[in-house]
Amino acid sequence: IPALQNTENGRYIIKIEDATSIFRIFDALNLDPDVTGIRLNDTLVSKPCCQGAFVRGAFLSGGSVAAPDTRYHLEFSTPYRSFSDALVSLLEQLSLAPRVTMRAGKYMIYLKRSEAIEELLTRAGAHQAALAVMQAKVVKEVRNGVNRYVNCETANISKTVEAARMQTQAIRRLSENGRLDALPETLRLTAQLRLGKLPQPQNA
Repeated sequence: IPALQNTENGRYIIKIEDATSIFRIFDALNLDPDVTGIRLNDTLVSKPCCQGAFVRGAFLSGGSVAAPDTRYHLEFSTPYRSFSDALVSLLEQLSLAPRVTMRAGKYMIYLKRSEAIEELLTRAGAHQAALAVMQAKVVKEVRNGVNRYVNCETANISKTVEAARMQTQAIRRLSENGRLDALPETLRLTAQLRLGKLPQPQNA
């Protein structure tokens, strides 16, 4: 009978100490008990349904995903090089482009693209989590689009205000030098309107 143990980080450890049960598990996974380390038997993930089940198990045992409204990051953690290589190979077959790094003596296999995270969660059967990533992505894209529009409009307004200020200064210098009245009538009237001075109507 397996013993279930809850660890401090919220994960569960299933302990099996009966030799017969252990050999049955090794036989089911087609593993050699005399070979140290954990590896992946390719025959177990030859079908898409099996690949999804394996990814789901790997994530439940050593995976984590960041809140999608903050950043896109999903990772697996394992202390075994052989298992890390096998998982990377499987994820590459699924076109998920995983990356690998070391952290605290463990291999960290991670995904940074939102599309890859959505695909992995969907294959693992975590459809609600995949939808949450998609929703967060849409919200970010809309927010970024609005910010770009607002920034563009703000820049245009600033440029318009600066141009108007420079024009007003130039017109005032012309007026102070007595050269404003020498301008062609249309240009002079435009300059007066820029200063907010409406031309006086001529008496008949």
